[in-house]
Amino acid sequence: MNRTHHKAIKKCPQGKRPCVDVFRAGVAPRCESRACNPRMGNLALGRQVLTQTVCGNNGTELSCLYSDPNSNLACSAPKCSKCNAGLAHLSHQAGFMSDSSFRHPNTWWQSAEGVESETVQLDLETTFYFTHLIIVFRSTRPAVMTLERSQDFGRTWETLQYYASNCSASFGMQENKGVQDGPACTSKYSGAFPSYQAANSSQRFV
Repeated sequence: MNRTHHKAIKKCPQGKRPCVDVFRAGVAPRCESRACNPRMGNLALGRQVLTQTVCGNNGTELSCLYSDPNSNLACSAPKCSKCNAGLAHLSHQAGFMSDSSFRHPNTWWQSAEGVESETVQLDLETTFYFTHLIIVFRSTRPAVMTLERSQDFGRTWETLQYYASNCSASFGMQENKGVQDGPACTSKYSGAFPSYQAANSSQRFV
């Protein structure tokens, strides 16, 4: 049922000017009769995403994906396709990471073939109450990854989480334990399988 709110005048102590509560017609206050929580939303949607490389930036490249092994642990044949940043139907630009996954379910970013390290940077432009990060990979998840933030427009960076298939070998850290109350390392999201549309999810308050 829709409720309409109008201007209301409260009684104030004698000698005081009338107290006025103003509500926009047809719009109920967001915090009325409930906790006033920030609105939820996809902060990446429509924002600029920067990467170091993109597949096919210097011409057509061949890119291959591997499916998970079957019950006999036998690897299936790779699925290969072409990518070219200059051709719309073969392009996998960084901006595809921040388009709508509902309107464009078959778009994704792809790094250049053969690169061993990559940086993905999202500029949120202002301060947000940041709760969750979800990254969906169309390939094997990276064996080593860090989640960082900057509060001075990229001049300095603070690590929020370490990810590694082997925390001790990669960062010299124990599983799920930080150094001097610092960020922890987890191997939960760094396994080789599943290798298609596997998600990294981390709850973090920023």
